[in-house]
Amino acid sequence: MTVKTIAATAAAICVVSTAVAADEIPLPKVSFSADMHVNVRDRKAVVVKLFNSPTSLRYEFTARGQRRIILVDRLKKQLYVLDPRNKRYLVRPYSKRADLIAQLPPKSPALEKIGTEKIGPIEVVKYQVKGATHGGAPFNGHIWITRENVIVRLRGFVKRGSRKVQALIEMKKLKIGSIKPDQFLVPPGYKLVKSKPPGK
Repeated sequence: MTVKTIAATAAAICVVSTAVAADEIPLPKVSFSADMHVNVRDRKAVVVKLFNSPTSLRYEFTARGQRRIILVDRLKKQLYVLDPRNKRYLVRPYSKRADLIAQLPPKSPALEKIGTEKIGPIEVVKYQVKGATHGGAPFNGHIWITRENVIVRLRGFVKRGSRKVQALIEMKKLKIGSIKPDQFLVPPGYKLVKSKPPGK
């Protein structure tokens, strides 16, 4: 699996995340785990299991009937793509497009604070967001962020031509707290697969 494929998979999981950049809202300052539910055009939500620390990320999802695990090491600037069924993995250079947490915050010239709310037991700040996607399409919506910079909900519309595409991303079963270090490591018994350089 190439970095381009990884990025494409991440984009398929999180269409809004890859549609907007991530410069204005910093990465979360704490470790947390959550089930990220991504719903686009009122279709059945895609669920991505997340384990995040300030330096590492693990996310799990199912693509084409196969379970995949991506490990992101932000310090070493590497990605580890795990194939649990065959107990194999690939190592790739870090790509911000494959870092779902880094891609999640919207980039916008207008972030307007609306007020504080509670989503379940979690206190969040709600913002109005007005901006544009990477492709220049207008984006308009809201985000809900904890004081630790964890985005709990992102909801809005992306205008594509004459159409408005509605999208909703929610962090469910959110638990803020330390994550066991082995969650970010390749499990014992996995075999490294070395792919050939392009053109070889």
